[in-house]
Amino acid sequence: MALRYAEAVVDGCFYSFVYEAKSTAQDVDLAPFIFCIRPSTISINNFVGLNLHQLPLKLRMQLIYGMQKKKNILKVGRATFTEEELNKIVPGCKAAVREYNRKRVFNCMQVDSSDVPYYIHTNGRIVEENKSPKFMEFLLKNGAYK
Repeated sequence: MALRYAEAVVDGCFYSFVYEAKSTAQDVDLAPFIFCIRPSTISINNFVGLNLHQLPLKLRMQLIYGMQKKKNILKVGRATFTEEELNKIVPGCKAAVREYNRKRVFNCMQVDSSDVPYYIHTNGRIVEENKSPKFMEFLLKNGAYK
């Protein structure tokens, strides 16, 4: 698995990090796995990302599959999508879009696009509890174990 320390968060890439949230709301993810969509329009210290942990396993699989189909994300290093494009792939996934303050991000690691299906399977909080045969089939078809 290829992880590398990220000096900066760039749109079109996947990241995992420790997040020190202001809120302790129930849906806060202290270790998000995100696809960075864009810089924030509110603050230069913030960025906007879709947190894959906020989606059920089936929708994560659909999202990665749709992103792969549209822009071959598992082969190219970086592919940008707007919130609208992602929402067309998986209607309702906008609910998983969050704004993150860079000052509250620690141990930020960029995940190589080719390793995304494997990373979701091994490190995603929700996926760890739901190792479904369909997801394993998705991983095999998309070359995660080649």
